[in-house]
Amino acid sequence: MSLSLYSVAHDLVALVLTAIGSVLPSPLSLWITNAGLITALGVIVFAAILLIASMLNTIVLIWFERKLLGRFMDRRGAMHVGFAGLLQNFADGLKLMRKNTFRPDEADGLGFYLGPTAYMVTSLILFGILPVSTGWNSGVLPLSLLLALVVFSFAPLFIFISAWSSNNKYSLMGGMRSAAQMIAYEV
Repeated sequence: MSLSLYSVAHDLVALVLTAIGSVLPSPLSLWITNAGLITALGVIVFAAILLIASMLNTIVLIWFERKLLGRFMDRRGAMHVGFAGLLQNFADGLKLMRKNTFRPDEADGLGFYLGPTAYMVTSLILFGILPVSTGWNSGVLPLSLLLALVVFSFAPLFIFISAWSSNNKYSLMGGMRSAAQMIAYEV
C-alpha cells in the first residue's frame, strides 16, 4: 500500500463521513457514506490542501526574498515590520484589499469587468484538459485538442470586449492590436 497525499485526504474524508453516517438515519446514512461522495470530497480536500500549501509556500518565499533583499540594500521595512518582518506580507495583503476598483465614467460596467474575468476563465479551462502526468490527468477528453483550440479562440474575443467596453478609442485600438496578435499567434 502506497501512502500519498490523496490517499490520506480520501481516508480522512471516509473516516469523518462514516462517523457522521453512523449517527444519522438510514437513508441519509447511505447517501453520506456513498463511495462517489467520499471520492468527490476527497478530491476537494486534496485540492484544498495543495492550494493552502502552495499559498503558504509563496508567503514564505516572498518573506525570504524580502529579508534577503532588505539586507542587501540596507532597508528597514522588510526586516522590522512585526516579529522578524513576518507581518509585511499581511500588511501588503491588507493594503491590496483596501484598494478601490476603478472604472471610467463612460465605460460599460458589465463588459469592463466581465471581459477580463472571462479571459481568465478561458486560461483556467485549459488546465482542465491538459494531462498532468501519465498516471493522473484531470480530464482528457477524446476531442481535447479541438476543445483547446476552441477555448483559445475565445480569448481574443474577450480582450476585444474589454477594450470596447472601456469606451476609449485608444483602449479600443490597443485591444484590436492585442486581439490581432493573439489571432496571428494561433494561426
